[in-house]
Amino acid sequence: MKKRFTARALCPPDEEAGGRKPAPTAAGRRARRLLIGILLLLILLWSGWSIHSILENQWMQRSAELWRGSASQRYCQVSAFWNSGELDAEQAGRIVLELEQRLQEETDPVPIAAVYGGMQAGQAAYGRRTAEAEIWYVTEDFFRLHSFALTEGGTGTFQAGSQTAVLNEQAAWRLFGSAHGCGESIVIRGQGYRVTAVLQEPKDSVNRAAYGSAARIYLPMTESAPVTFLEAVLPEYYSGYAAAALSSAAGTSVKTNTGRFRLSLLWKQAKAFFSSPPESQPQLPPWELAAKLAGRRLCVLWSILFVDAGVCLLLTGKTAYRLAIRYCASRKAAEKKRPRRLGRRRGADTYALLALDQNS
Repeated sequence: MKKRFTARALCPPDEEAGGRKPAPTAAGRRARRLLIGILLLLILLWSGWSIHSILENQWMQRSAELWRGSASQRYCQVSAFWNSGELDAEQAGRIVLELEQRLQEETDPVPIAAVYGGMQAGQAAYGRRTAEAEIWYVTEDFFRLHSFALTEGGTGTFQAGSQTAVLNEQAAWRLFGSAHGCGESIVIRGQGYRVTAVLQEPKDSVNRAAYGSAARIYLPMTESAPVTFLEAVLPEYYSGYAAAALSSAAGTSVKTNTGRFRLSLLWKQAKAFFSSPPESQPQLPPWELAAKLAGRRLCVLWSILFVDAGVCLLLTGKTAYRLAIRYCASRKAAEKKRPRRLGRRRGADTYALLALDQNS
């Protein structure tokens, strides 16, 4: 006998029950809420750790704190940037001299730090080996404000007029075949320089993206070298004093490095980035590019952290509300199960019991 297949037999169990899927059990709901909570907690921890890591690796934006030390006077780090050819070493020196003279007129003059420099593409030679590199001409205090990690050597002998050179690891590998080259002599534009230090490459993702894989060689500033940046650590007698002083001396807009990663300033940067059209900017040094990239990533991470924290608070409040409702319902159910007190009927029941005793 052949079996008859009906539409009911071909339907899955859900459709057979009227097209409704079985309701999730209480254990399934609890497991789902637990997984969501763990995921939100992991996102919260990841965003917080990422923010901390980015801030820790932007040490070049904290030069004012290092310069201040234990002094009571507050300092602020400010920067100005130009395109190549707009400023030379003599003009930059006059800007620094004007800043020093202005501070001498104050009632409480304090020491300041100012560095400037610029980059030119060039070629370095070591024996038969040659390497294309970015040649950065900087003043002698440059490494006091930019504390690069060192692979070997030191920057203490890097002074104006000295024939010394500081290389990054990329330049050392291309010239010497290793990350070690202190004491070796290289030739740049027909002049010999002795390598005194090798800078370590950045390890974090932000600085790696900004610095790239270019070979860089830092040389003492010369009169013919271009100037594309000027950084100064100035006293902050009142809010905005350092930026106003450098802007007045340089005749251009300046960037305040100290405190640039505060939430209020990051919000302004994000609004300007998304609302205003892109403007033509001068070629920025890699440490400034790293700070800009760090600011953008911090905006995204802070947004993720706030949204995640808001969702966590919302779910926590919802769970607390459900627990309160469940607690109230359980209290009401417990009260219904309790035996009621007799109240006024107690006297009538007692009278009936006495009557039964007398009859018996």
